[in-house]
Amino acid sequence: AKFRIKRCQALKHGELRSSYHEGIQIMGSGSSKSKKAPASGAGTKLPPKHEANSKGTHEADKGAVKPPSSPGKEKEKEKEKEKSAKSKRQAAKEDSFSSRKLEELFNKYANANCKDKITPDGLTQFCQDLGVDPEDPTMLVLAWHLNARDCGVFTKEEFLGGFEKLRVDSLERIKEKFALFRTELEDKEKFRDVYEYAFSFLKEQESRVLDAQLACGMLGLLLKDRYALVEPFLEFIQTRDNVKVFNRDQWNSMLEFCDTAEDDLASHDDAMSWPVIIDEFVAWLRETQPEKYPTPAQEENDYL
Repeated sequence: AKFRIKRCQALKHGELRSSYHEGIQIMGSGSSKSKKAPASGAGTKLPPKHEANSKGTHEADKGAVKPPSSPGKEKEKEKEKEKSAKSKRQAAKEDSFSSRKLEELFNKYANANCKDKITPDGLTQFCQDLGVDPEDPTMLVLAWHLNARDCGVFTKEEFLGGFEKLRVDSLERIKEKFALFRTELEDKEKFRDVYEYAFSFLKEQESRVLDAQLACGMLGLLLKDRYALVEPFLEFIQTRDNVKVFNRDQWNSMLEFCDTAEDDLASHDDAMSWPVIIDEFVAWLRETQPEKYPTPAQEENDYL
């Protein structure tokens, strides 16, 4: 009986040792497998449920249809494309500017006896070739861009320098700039600059005043269609034989007066620092058209 017990214990001990060694081998093989494990996600087989979801997602992505963009957005995109293409074309034109071509254009209109100037006859032909009336306000804007000093004359320096800044070297390109000139006439600040420039452009270089007839002609050209008060002002000037010239203050103040005056001139105050000619004009309107321009009632003085 003791022998059988010992034998059983020996067999049992042998099984334990065998199990221990098998465990060691399993642990060793497991650690080597973990070292050779593929990178995350690579070669990993998803569980059936996840695999089905993944396939469904991919199939949904393939079958998904993007909603059509609205017509408004499509038009905006087209406009942006056109604007970009136009800007590129304009930049290409400016890059291709030729000083030689511009000088040849100047020489075409220059006075034969004074080759560094375009005089009135040449300017008349220049306007005809541009298809612009010489008295169109846009021609004044052109002269402003050239910084021309004398009315009826463009010097070679003014012509070449001004058009080089505008990056135009041919009649066709100059014609294209007239759209810009019209836009600048609608811009309040630029219009004021052009208006104030006109005084220096029209007067004699050595003079500090502008002939009244020239002043009235330019006032009508620049302001008549803008302000209702300009036409009666021109009528008023015709009644004043003593008005021969305008000084710069009178010229500049006329634009400010038209820009700020009320339709019935009710708020006009003679005590303000307007030039005398404007105060006289307001008094003349109130006298000749009292219904349209009534004289404000005098405030009673409480302090006698």
